[in-house]
Amino acid sequence: MRAIPARVLPEAFESPAAIVNRLRGQVKDRLLAPPMAMDGPVRSLAMALLLGLHDHEWKNVAPSFRRIGVAHLLAISGLHVGLVAGMIAALLTVIPVGPRTRWGMVLAGMAMYLLMVQWRPPVIRAGLMSLGAGMAMLGGLRIRGMGLLSLAAIIIVVIQPGQVARAGFQLSFVVVLGLM
Repeated sequence: MRAIPARVLPEAFESPAAIVNRLRGQVKDRLLAPPMAMDGPVRSLAMALLLGLHDHEWKNVAPSFRRIGVAHLLAISGLHVGLVAGMIAALLTVIPVGPRTRWGMVLAGMAMYLLMVQWRPPVIRAGLMSLGAGMAMLGGLRIRGMGLLSLAAIIIVVIQPGQVARAGFQLSFVVVLGLM
């Protein structure tokens, strides 16, 4: 009997996770390259604020923010997703394109940003809700916040069932539900 080769995929195949990690590294390197060359704590703070990534300097930066009670502002959250979408939309107002094209570009920019940041429940929830709302608007459909929130929860639980038991997942959805 002949043995089945252990490696079925070609050598050049990259998993989706490997591709995303490679892209994150490239974005991080470009964001922090000259003319924005930063070192030490400033670089660590910029990486945390822009991408939710922590480097070796983070252990020196984080305690100051924890001590004054604002460490939560350094975590990538739904607020960051909304700010990125707003900034992209504002930048696109100077380009003479129609609203559907503009919203399509905002959605594409948000999707790219979501691929670059750390995937935590609030980010995934906000990203899925924002992308869902944008696609509904492009399609001329009515948007219901509860429907978007439910859809985001279902997608996350289908992909990662263990999230249901995690406090970050629960708090993210309960807070948004309370705001609705």
